[in-house]
Amino acid sequence: MQHIYAGIYTAGFVLFAGEILQYSIVPEGSEDKEDCLDSGELKTDETNGQGAESRYGLINRMVSERLLGERGESQELFERYRKTEWMIEGLFVPMK
Repeated sequence: MQHIYAGIYTAGFVLFAGEILQYSIVPEGSEDKEDCLDSGELKTDETNGQGAESRYGLINRMVSERLLGERGESQELFERYRKTEWMIEGLFVPMK
């Protein structure tokens, strides 16, 4: 985890539709379950539209549509994702 300020740490994770992140926070070096400071589960907020047009957002929507059985919509999103990838590869090149 990244130390931010005076005992405050953060970590970032990417979760897609249907995924759940289980976490436990314990003091460094401790493996005893009784030392656990906090634990819980995080899952995606499917109503949150942030990043819906980003590559991760498109992948998430594809997964959601597949889980709902909407293959046509999922295929359309996949084509949009591939087009975005193609444009990025063609328009942006690494600097030397």
